[in-house]
Amino acid sequence: METKDIIQIVVSSIAAIIALLALYNSIRIYKTANKQFGLGTRQFEIAAKSFTDNHDYAKRQFSINFISKWDDTNFVQARKCINNKWPKAFLDPDDINWNEIKKVREEELAALTAEGKVHSQALIITDHMNLVLNYFETMAIAIENKVAHEIIMKQAFYHTFHSWFIVLSDYREHVNKARKYHPWKVIEKLHDEKWYPSNPSVNTPLDETGKLPE
Repeated sequence: METKDIIQIVVSSIAAIIALLALYNSIRIYKTANKQFGLGTRQFEIAAKSFTDNHDYAKRQFSINFISKWDDTNFVQARKCINNKWPKAFLDPDDINWNEIKKVREEELAALTAEGKVHSQALIITDHMNLVLNYFETMAIAIENKVAHEIIMKQAFYHTFHSWFIVLSDYREHVNKARKYHPWKVIEKLHDEKWYPSNPSVNTPLDETGKLPE
């Protein structure tokens, strides 16, 4: 074997060894990177789940606290004032005619005037109605923006919300016309599109829950 052949074999061998070393190094780098990426992905998944769990807990906490407000003094008083004047409206939910509401409102304003007071010094029937509607407006906004836990809210208010929605429908309609916009539109959206849609098949009624005291 000539010297040049030996040199060629040696050079080829060295090249082969270098190639193998490069391949081994590439595999090692790939495995290390893959392991690190996998760990990063896992950490991201854990962080994402933790965030989701915390957000879900926050929604549940908000919902429970919000539901408890239904029994605050102001809301209890508002509901009693409306219930006492129209008790039959809640038996089989039926809207209270605006003319009846207007009559009561005028009588209460006249009574305040006789006492030397003005409207800002006392709550009258329409103030109580606004309070109830604003409460459900907050609920609807919280649900729409995923601040509240809808399932919990639905379990608490499904039937109660429907009753008040019907009972105060004529009053809402009057306010819509008087103000030339719908101040409680988000309530209508929650009721008509999500909880009580025109197509009942897209909504499952909750027979055993969702009815807090009117």
